[in-house]
Amino acid sequence: MPIDSLPEELLLSIFSHFDTSSPSELKSRQEPSLNLTQSDVHPLKDISLVSHRWRRIVLSLLFRYTRFHLKTPTNRPSCSLCTSTFLLPSDHEPVVHTSESARFFHARINQESKTWYHSDDTAPAIQDLPWINYVYHALTSLLSFISNRGLALHVYSFAVCSPRLLHLAQLGHGLAEEDPRYRVTTAFWREVFEVLVPSRVVVLAPPGDLAVWTGLGGVALETTWAYTDMEYHLLELMVEDDDTVEGDGGDVVARTGEESFDERGVLRHNGAYGSDKTTILRMRPWTHLSLNEGSFLGAYATGEYMQQEGPPSALAAICGHISQDPHIRKNVSGPDMPSLHSFTYTAILPFASHFHFHPILPHITSLDIKLAPDPDSGILHDPARVSKAVQLGDCWREFFASYESITTPLRTAQLGVSAGKASAPTVTRFVCRDVSIPGLTLELDDEFTPLCLPCWAEVEPGVFERVAMVPPVYHEW
Repeated sequence: MPIDSLPEELLLSIFSHFDTSSPSELKSRQEPSLNLTQSDVHPLKDISLVSHRWRRIVLSLLFRYTRFHLKTPTNRPSCSLCTSTFLLPSDHEPVVHTSESARFFHARINQESKTWYHSDDTAPAIQDLPWINYVYHALTSLLSFISNRGLALHVYSFAVCSPRLLHLAQLGHGLAEEDPRYRVTTAFWREVFEVLVPSRVVVLAPPGDLAVWTGLGGVALETTWAYTDMEYHLLELMVEDDDTVEGDGGDVVARTGEESFDERGVLRHNGAYGSDKTTILRMRPWTHLSLNEGSFLGAYATGEYMQQEGPPSALAAICGHISQDPHIRKNVSGPDMPSLHSFTYTAILPFASHFHFHPILPHITSLDIKLAPDPDSGILHDPARVSKAVQLGDCWREFFASYESITTPLRTAQLGVSAGKASAPTVTRFVCRDVSIPGLTLELDDEFTPLCLPCWAEVEPGVFERVAMVPPVYHEW
């Protein structure tokens, strides 16, 4: 019986067996790069090329893992409305456009350009005007395609991949309320979540760009020069049980086309969506957060890495939201991420001073850490990555000091001291991925000796399960 004579439902069932996890899931603990979301093996795409019928059947599977890949925009937008906005003087009114949402959007951009032209520091912002235009048109094009073909409910994962597109100097905690680039990305995510209901969202971008994409301030960019091989960071957010997810009105409404862009989301700002929704961290009830910050090796070559303020990183801002730090949350009411229970962190030989996980430990139940490069990556044997100025002994000292800093609050003895306090960790599962590396196993075993009974049990190498919240007797240690 020819396979093409089978019913479409049966063909879809057969094709679904060729589906695999997305590349960003399979490679999430590798060093971040734009290749992290790409794969050389794509059986579903190959199936879709066989015939129009097969493509129609497999289309819903093709968009299960949707990737929004940005590229450097040109200086002359193809949109005539954008051209009039960007290339004519700043006081020039945009031409009338048949699409109401486009007219509102471009009016907002025109107003922003006027503001930027009259500000004291305009150069970086003016350079980013084409970026705002590009994001708008690229998103509406993608969402229109997905909605018009009835694919919105099939999108499980939505990944944003961005090269270095923004001209950024410093990202203060209050910048999300002032910088139009933040407001545009806030509108971007709200538009995505009004059309799609992904259980997983991934942002792959340079550290500064990632801060803007996620609406997080407080990212120090002054030390970027020292972290020469820290090109990209990867942030992953997941809703593991999506049954409780609702839109602002209690339901999810799929909309289509360019006319669907929320003009109110672009026109309103400074807390337009409520002060608790200026960052993607607060837009959905995320249950899992993963951050991969890549390599710290370049900074070891400076010779003064211990005196540096720290890498360009959103880690402190993320931890501040999880732990409800008032310095980061400002006047926001209510818990930031009440549904979050799982936190994963990945880096390559970071500094021990980079970690301040203590405040988040009372708010999560699972902590998963990986701090060493994969042995088969060859990073530590690459002269271009490890120069003569890098002392690997320093790198490994920081590696073990990092684990000491992370695990100290979780030690059985320390749990007795913190018992009954608001700062007492609620972590019930701790995972160290580096234990699987043969050359590190014994030394890490020694490091984790204090994670012992009666509070902890190592159920498999590097995986510790909490069997008691506090020791039976904890009044004196």
